[in-house]
Amino acid sequence: MVPRRGLPRDVAVDVRRGAIGKLRAAARAAAFAWAGRADPALSARIDEDLQAQFAALGVAVDLEEAEDGESDDVAVWAINWQTVRAFLACATCWRVAVGLAGMTRLGLDYAGVDAMLRRRGFDDVDFADLQLMEEAALEAFGEVAEGN
Repeated sequence: MVPRRGLPRDVAVDVRRGAIGKLRAAARAAAFAWAGRADPALSARIDEDLQAQFAALGVAVDLEEAEDGESDDVAVWAINWQTVRAFLACATCWRVAVGLAGMTRLGLDYAGVDAMLRRRGFDDVDFADLQLMEEAALEAFGEVAEGN
């Protein structure tokens, strides 16, 4: 696990994935967090309010049992940490189109990304890994748009 600094909160990621899977999961988590949405592919968190709703339906849910093994941390391998930090720093580098349906992210503005990487000293970031994260984030943004 890595420090939470700069990572979206309230996100659980499957820690059994490989390095590429972790990059994609981190990008997906960031995209849903930036959109202010929960990732529908992840298990719902059961809190006291949800437990009360289940109880009203006659279903008993034990909070301790439901929370076993769950964490709000996003698991990232150390080898990917710089790339994840760089991707999160690119939050303002998206090309967008605005229309009647709202804002759509088209992809990262590579000139802006290049300038940001150089100015912030991200020398050892593999650009192909950033593109992989961009692809995963675009998929997540698409899911958010479909859910509207």
